[in-house]
Amino acid sequence: MASIIAIAGSPGCGKSTLTRAIATHLDACIIDYDHYQTVTDQPIESIIEWLDKGLDYNVLTIPGLSDDLALLKSGQAVTPPSQPFSISPRNIILFETPFGYCHAESARHVDLMLWIDIPLDIALARNIRAFTKHFTRSKHTSPATDNILWLQEYMDNYINSVHDLLTKQIEKVRPHADFVIDGKKDVVSTCEQALKIIQGWTHNETPREASLP
Repeated sequence: MASIIAIAGSPGCGKSTLTRAIATHLDACIIDYDHYQTVTDQPIESIIEWLDKGLDYNVLTIPGLSDDLALLKSGQAVTPPSQPFSISPRNIILFETPFGYCHAESARHVDLMLWIDIPLDIALARNIRAFTKHFTRSKHTSPATDNILWLQEYMDNYINSVHDLLTKQIEKVRPHADFVIDGKKDVVSTCEQALKIIQGWTHNETPREASLP
């Protein structure tokens, strides 16, 4: 049976970049929580209320995710909701998720969890850089004022609720990780850290020197 390795961390930590890099070195496929989630479709007031109640990830309903993780693990292809592609099973399944082991329904399929550690200010800067690159490269670029207004709203939400949500995520999810890796480094160095951990784990070794305290 295949193994599922969860890659967790805050938005902007580099989950997608790292999982793609790992997949090029291993016989791995990638499944992304973002293709199943509906949390970001909720009004910001609902998210704030959820945060105020303690940010219990187990109250989240994520249709199809647990089932697809189980299917992939048993060797069957899956098609994420509203996506035009299917995911073919591999010996290693890389699972991008913000929750790690803290969402019981999906975590029961996970065999190993890596947390990408990065200060929230650097993660925010990376996100803003990605947004501005998208603004300038899009073939259907909106007027500059629209982009600025969107970014202002994003920063307002970050100040009012998202920063606290991400701080709580780190407090809840990070301590349960099997390994923590340094996300401030370049992609090659971060991938080397992850591969060392995964390969050691695969061979029943525990390269703890690759993990941050």
